[in-house]
Amino acid sequence: MIAIGTHIGYSRIDPLIMDGILEYADQHPSSHCREVIIFPWRENSGSLLQQLPIRGIITQIWDYRESSCVIASGLPAVIVAHPSPGRLASINVDDVAVGRAAANYFLQRGYRHFGFAPYFRAAEFSEQRLMGFVSTLHTAGYGASIFGGHPGMATLPPGATREGVEMTAWLQSLPKPMALLACTDTVAQLVDDAARVARLAIPGQIALLGINNEVSFYHSAGGISSIELPFRKIGYRAAEVLDNLIRGIPPDPLVERLPPVEIVTRASSDAHALNDADVADAVRFIREKYSEGIDVQDVLNKISLGRRTLERRFRIALGITPKQEIQRVRVLNAKLLLAQTSLAISEIAGAVGFPNRSKFFTTFKSATGLSPAGYRGSLHHLRTPKRKGGGGRVL
Repeated sequence: MIAIGTHIGYSRIDPLIMDGILEYADQHPSSHCREVIIFPWRENSGSLLQQLPIRGIITQIWDYRESSCVIASGLPAVIVAHPSPGRLASINVDDVAVGRAAANYFLQRGYRHFGFAPYFRAAEFSEQRLMGFVSTLHTAGYGASIFGGHPGMATLPPGATREGVEMTAWLQSLPKPMALLACTDTVAQLVDDAARVARLAIPGQIALLGINNEVSFYHSAGGISSIELPFRKIGYRAAEVLDNLIRGIPPDPLVERLPPVEIVTRASSDAHALNDADVADAVRFIREKYSEGIDVQDVLNKISLGRRTLERRFRIALGITPKQEIQRVRVLNAKLLLAQTSLAISEIAGAVGFPNRSKFFTTFKSATGLSPAGYRGSLHHLRTPKRKGGGGRVL
């Protein structure tokens, strides 16, 4: 039996980490993680652990008292999704890699002006994400404007400049189009709100990307793009490392950091910094009219270019054809409706401009590898922790 300590403030982390732990237990019938006890960390947690047949601990820790409690228990322990106090095993997010991924995402979309909105207070994960973001941009020859400097950092990394003004004023002062990384989805929501007050268009003037892929922010502004973090894999690896510790096998390395899973593109960053005005107009037309069943000829009528010329300039600017852009926008918005609503598949097909369910099915599966129903089912799987095998009690 192992103990799972929970007091995590993010809405998605607990169930995803738990899902990973139970997935490991399902795949390893002889695992010590087959039965778990879930309890909140309190000052009496140490005495509670001594009263139960606990073989090991998986938890987060936030302060010295909690780390002392874990160490004093003498039990094998793994710290998840939070820095280790030193001599305890830790499975965490590679926050520098998260920042790098965001920078490359924006660079590939043609942006040349960048910003970063940090966490509200000093936090290692915010500093690490900033470092990865700014260092990648600096290597590519660009800098970044940091809102309010950065809590806890006396000196910003090369390429970063501080802006100590109110957020709406900061957003208005930035050169456009601007690509902006928010340290978390919560911060991204604040940026989105401030942009609305400042009458700035997202993603037209500011392409916005958050981190954590919080379900509660899917709806905002048509969906806030976000970086999915590897919490399920963190849970799986934590169970694996703890199982080995109980068997007397030390972890190598002691601290393991896992890269982000993927960047989920939604409306808030679904744009490119385009230098070709005709292509930009065509893209804008497609994103405004995709649901009306438009085709390439409709785009040509709007832009007044020949088909070959438009396709050639699309390929130069975006690497795809106008037809592929129409299909991409339809599939993206279909994914949002599948995630956010209970509309029938045929209703979603019509809502995003497909002539019939069959065409929608074929296009969607070609783009995603899943049927529309299969994609919706995969979202349910992500949000609902599996409870196969093993047992569990909540204290």
